[in-house]
Amino acid sequence: MNRYSSQGTSDKAVSKAGTSRPRPPRIQPVRKSPHLRGLHKALRDAIPALRGVIPLSSKQLDEDFHRALSCQQASDFKYWYLEANLLKRYMGSDLSDKEARVTNALEKLMDSEVRCAETNRVFAGGIEFSNSAIPLHLLSRLKRARRILHRLLGEFDINKLPEACNFSPGATSELPRKEAALHNKWARAAHVTARAQPYAEAFLIWAGLPDLCRDLVVTNANVVFTVPKNFERDRTAAKPVTWNAFFQKGLGTLIKRRLQRYEKLLLPDAQEYHRVLAKLGSAIGALCTRDLASASDCVATNLVLALAPPSWSEALMDTREPHGIIPGSPKQVVWEKISSMGNGYTFELETAIFYSLVRACCSGKSLVSVYGDDIVFPARYAESVDELLSFCGFEINREKSFSTESQFRESCGGHYFAGQDVKPFYVTHLPSTLSDVINLHNDIVRWHQGIPSSGTRWHPVWAACRQIIPRVFWGPPGVQGVAWAEWDECTPTYEPDLQAFRIGVVTRAIDRTEDLSGAVGADGISVVKSAHIGAYLQKLWQCDPLPWESSEVSKYQTTGTRERSSWLYVDRGQWNRLTAETLCN
Repeated sequence: MNRYSSQGTSDKAVSKAGTSRPRPPRIQPVRKSPHLRGLHKALRDAIPALRGVIPLSSKQLDEDFHRALSCQQASDFKYWYLEANLLKRYMGSDLSDKEARVTNALEKLMDSEVRCAETNRVFAGGIEFSNSAIPLHLLSRLKRARRILHRLLGEFDINKLPEACNFSPGATSELPRKEAALHNKWARAAHVTARAQPYAEAFLIWAGLPDLCRDLVVTNANVVFTVPKNFERDRTAAKPVTWNAFFQKGLGTLIKRRLQRYEKLLLPDAQEYHRVLAKLGSAIGALCTRDLASASDCVATNLVLALAPPSWSEALMDTREPHGIIPGSPKQVVWEKISSMGNGYTFELETAIFYSLVRACCSGKSLVSVYGDDIVFPARYAESVDELLSFCGFEINREKSFSTESQFRESCGGHYFAGQDVKPFYVTHLPSTLSDVINLHNDIVRWHQGIPSSGTRWHPVWAACRQIIPRVFWGPPGVQGVAWAEWDECTPTYEPDLQAFRIGVVTRAIDRTEDLSGAVGADGISVVKSAHIGAYLQKLWQCDPLPWESSEVSKYQTTGTRERSSWLYVDRGQWNRLTAETLCN
């Protein structure tokens, strides 16, 4: 039996005791390839909207989507579903307006605030019979949801919070992305909201770490920014206040532990489990899927206060940012929502709340599973669940929510029609790097469950990709960073001492290590000194469990856009797995 796993072994994992290996193949810039223009032409021929023949609009995509839903055969659905999604995430400068995308994102953010304000008004009187804003038939479900959430979360134990907290490498209110490495936060973090200040002061004393005590700066606002989503609008998120983010991550960790322990939610294989449920639901129709639009921005503060245990509500409110700074706005906004994307407990909290609301509408033995805003439950409760979620201020995303009216189900990246995989692929921009070309090639192979037939729409695009990708980067299906091809098309080199075949793979390089030489912070302290202090504090706080997960590699460096090549060692049997099942996973 071969001693290497079916996923392959990288050159870093190969013992240095054997024969010296040749250098990995050099990656030539794709922009210099004479075939790149041909690939772009083939793409434009395959997608009329890219050459302006058909205007790109959400209306047209919606029409294609509804046409797909009207299909009876999986093959017809798959075709029109691809049409509806192919350019859904396109952000090329030729067809999208960056300023318009940002404006649309901010407008949607403020729309969610209006929704949260209405929800806060409804739940201002709590979940009691005296609250006339809540219909009686919904009041009983809400009370049941409160009992479920109380049982799920239990009482908040502040003694467990400190060890669950940690910084994350994202940007904050005081540190931009390029300076947001963990060691910088441990060494320089000072911003905290007024309500979270006692938490930070208590932690600084409790931790007993050297050089950690410092003066704190009170700031009550996070900073809204946008990230690309599709050709119409961006997605909003918020840079948290630095010390608040530290405690938010701890609260999120504690909630996740409770969800994993008592309801088996948010386990490592949760997304795969949801994909299996979506496939099952599409095949037999007993399960339905629900997805909520802008779910993270629609969890109103009074809803949390009404449902969650008071001890948890207090901690969540203490560590959130009450205000936000909107780009281009002279005034800070007072948030109606409990949190947004960028807050360390948003995902776990919304999972717990959605689970309690959905479970309250279903029987005790019903299969209910929630992953963020991806929800799966028995189809016979769809009307009851939709009514309660809508009343609580959430909007059902009809493009991703399906019940008995359709054989289609989608959840956590799994797309199924009548039990068959119909997952589309997306063209977000014209390929400009070797990784782009490889990914496009593999998407086409996966969607066709093999090589596209000659004369079909995608065959010229597939062929143009192969003209660009050097054969040394061709490999077995399912392996990332190589162009998927059959055995007799590839040129792997056999390594007798390793009993494996060597192929080249393309990955993203560790492009930038923070240069700290000679830098001085705003406080006049040498950045080099503070970085060493921060790295030391991080090491004291959380030891790396395994040597290859060292924080010097995974946390103090960032992955850039530069590509690099390396060798991967695989066995011959991987080429025998060029089947529909392999290509669809």
